[in-house]
Amino acid sequence: MHLGMMTTRVQAESLQNATESTTWGEWDPRVELAGLTALRGIAAILVVVFHVDVVLSDAAGQQLVLGPMRAIVERGYLFVDLFFLLSGVVIAHVYGQRSIASGGEYRSFLWNRLARIYPMHLVATLLFVLPLIAGLTEFNDRNSVGSLASEFLLANSIGLFDTLAWNEISWSISAEWFAYLLAPFILRLVRPQTSSARVAVGVFIVSWGALLVMAHGGSLDDFTFRLGAVRGILGFAAGIALYRLHRLSSIATLAAKPAAFVISVLLTGVAVATAGNEALVIVAFAALILSSIHASGTTLKVLRWRPLEWLGQISYSVYLLQLFVLVFFLTYWDGRVGEGTAAEVWLWLIAMLVALCGVSTLTYRRIERPAQQAMRKLAQRS
Repeated sequence: MHLGMMTTRVQAESLQNATESTTWGEWDPRVELAGLTALRGIAAILVVVFHVDVVLSDAAGQQLVLGPMRAIVERGYLFVDLFFLLSGVVIAHVYGQRSIASGGEYRSFLWNRLARIYPMHLVATLLFVLPLIAGLTEFNDRNSVGSLASEFLLANSIGLFDTLAWNEISWSISAEWFAYLLAPFILRLVRPQTSSARVAVGVFIVSWGALLVMAHGGSLDDFTFRLGAVRGILGFAAGIALYRLHRLSSIATLAAKPAAFVISVLLTGVAVATAGNEALVIVAFAALILSSIHASGTTLKVLRWRPLEWLGQISYSVYLLQLFVLVFFLTYWDGRVGEGTAAEVWLWLIAMLVALCGVSTLTYRRIERPAQQAMRKLAQRS
């Protein structure tokens, strides 16, 4: 989504250098990647709409009228894998030229990543504990003490329990954390100083092949609380390899063509809606990421449209708070949404999304960013 869950807004003056340079060393890791912020925001909303459609169907006996978009929304969970890819790409961009496998560097890297994901994860988890504290609910077989502890410890993606619990989507944050634990060693495989582009191709193919095996005869959505960490690590590794490959002049030239972004969007839509093996979507996501990094002209203006960039910036809060806000809206409407017309259900959805984005903007500005900065300053003082 996330999981890859980092701000990826790019400075406008850096785009031309990013498009024209053909070697890893010319890329400045302080310059953020073009277009990826918008992708994160759109992916987050698609995951939210997927969950809304599922919950409405189960709790209210109502479904969104989606027309040709239904096939895509019904597989909206696959955009979590886009988050994993994006996370790998951005980590490779920032840390790809550095050796962070040694003790001090490794601890610093993990602390910075924890500062990025944990404060908001903690807040979102505590929101689901509030009814327990208020005496409105109690521990049960599903929402148990053990499952709560695993969520606090970011261990709820390795099959310790046989169901999703508490803030159910947080399994992907756990998977992201396990990917971070292995990041320095995956990065070492694809550093240009020590390996050729062929190695990066191999890492991508091996990661993708493993995902193909996982999804064979089933769905990637089967791997959440059970082996979700494996799903996250494989997507993350594919993202790291993808970043190494995007610096190749042949790939950069192809991805920068004006039609590349449009084709990759169409390919993504078709793959999500129709792929027999869901891991085939990874190739479409890879094309989408490459064309977004090297976007220019009108495509770049669209990707850098202020509302899309804002949505991308708050996407981590949107992702983590979605179920809490959804449950609140269902409770407030007391099931009446199930009796509404298609237009009324859509108005309800829009109201829910507006509220979610409003709350997420507040938590991004008042909790997510300040907590990240405070944790990093604490590390610097130490």
